[in-house]
Parts: sequence; structure tokens; C-alpha cells
Amino acid sequence: MKTKKLFLALITCALLVACNSPYPIDFKKTDWEVFELHGKVKTMKETITIYVTDENDSIQKGEESLTYSFLENGYISEESLGFDSYNYGYDNKAKLIGKTYRGGLNMRSYIEEIYNDKGDLIDEKIEDYFPDAPAFMADIKVRKTYKYQYNSDGKVAEKEFYSDSLKELRGRVSYKYNAKGQIGETTQQFRDKEDDSKWAAVENWKYEYNDKGFLSRKILNNGQEFYDYEYSYDSQGNYLTQSEYKTTPEKSKTLTKTVERTIEYY
Repeated sequence: MKTKKLFLALITCALLVACNSPYPIDFKKTDWEVFELHGKVKTMKETITIYVTDENDSIQKGEESLTYSFLENGYISEESLGFDSYNYGYDNKAKLIGKTYRGGLNMRSYIEEIYNDKGDLIDEKIEDYFPDAPAFMADIKVRKTYKYQYNSDGKVAEKEFYSDSLKELRGRVSYKYNAKGQIGETTQQFRDKEDDSKWAAVENWKYEYNDKGFLSRKILNNGQEFYDYEYSYDSQGNYLTQSEYKTTPEKSKTLTKTVERTIEYY
């Protein structure tokens, strides 16, 4: 039973990091552009399946489905996972000003954004709170802050994540770009899970793309691990299926993740 619970926990963690696709961080783009979608997409359902080999060399899998609803201007209006969902609110300049959670707890998010003179987001402060929670939860608030630095081309060069106190840096990600403006490399560093006072080992990822602009390969730490991607597409050029394979230097492939999309257009 303990092994089963541990495996389910691992599956859950894997699903949380499943989308390690290098979507560009660009706050001047619509969500259609960020998700690299073509056409006027109304809804997109993604079913993500993670494949894990257990201690008996049997392949197990975990699955989650997320549905995104888009406004006609290309911004997300709702994001749902099962019975839980987030509704997004915007100001008249299409800047995100809040999210409302619907599910087991009526959670709401207050978002404060600070921009520089060029219109780039440099500070993003998010506070989650529970207005209808029982009295013993009334004061519970989850605060997190993201700070962004930009390169000379106006693209995000580094993202830092802070928890409740601005003195507590929890993680950072730096970005490098290829000639087409796509993310070509990321370097990620987070607090060690065993010892919070230490930093975990650095993860360096390099990314390659196919002729349609979608991720075709990602490489961990200069060849420690390789992941290759295969796709099928609809008539608009959006991918409907993505298959991720862990590839060895000997060219053997093991399926590690699939993404299946159902897309509805305006």
C-alpha cells in the first residue's frame, strides 16, 4: 500500500511538471500567441498522459485533462481541471487583474503588476485568499512574487520566484533565445527539497524546433537526457497530438508523455 501511495504521488508530481515546453514569456502577446495557436480558438482541451516504469519494470500511467476557454481577443477567460476552475478578469487594456477559483474552496487571487517605462512587466505579486472559508481559515493567504529582468531585445532574460517574504528567493530561471526569437536554452535552479537552506543542482535545458515552430527535442545538461517529440496536426496547423520520447545515445526510444488536444474555433 505504501508503494502504491508513493507511486500515485510521483504520478501527480509528474503531471504538474509535464508541460516543460518552452512557451515564450511575453506579456505583450495574447494567450493564443503564447500557446502558439493558429486561428481563432474558442476552447482547447488537453489530455496529458504520463508514462512511468515502476519497480517491477511495468509501465504505469497517470492522466489529467485541462480545458482552456478563450475570449475573442485571444486571452484566456477560464481554465478548468475536472470540477475545479479559474475564471480570469482583465482591465480595459487586457491586463490580468485577478483570478477566481471555483471548486472545493472559493479561492480568489489578487494580482498586482508593476511595469517599467517600456511597458515590460517587472514585478508580479499574487495573493490567494479564501473569502468564504471557515473562521479558522479566514487569515490564510498565500503570497508569491515573480520578478523579471529583460535583455537588450526586450525578451525576458531571468525570472525569479519569491515566497511570502521578499527576502526568501525560492527559485530562478534564466533564458537564452535563438535567431528566430524562440527559447533556445533555460537554466533552472530551486531550493533543495531535503535541505531548504541549500540550492538544488542546476538544470540546463536546450531546445530544438521543427519546421512548424514546435518543440522537436530538448536536451538536459549537455546530453545527460534527451527527449524527442512527434506530432499530428489539424488543418489550421495546430497540433492535435504530441508524443514525447526519452531517447538514449543508442537511439532507443521510450514513450514518456502524450498530449491529445480537442480544439473548437469561433
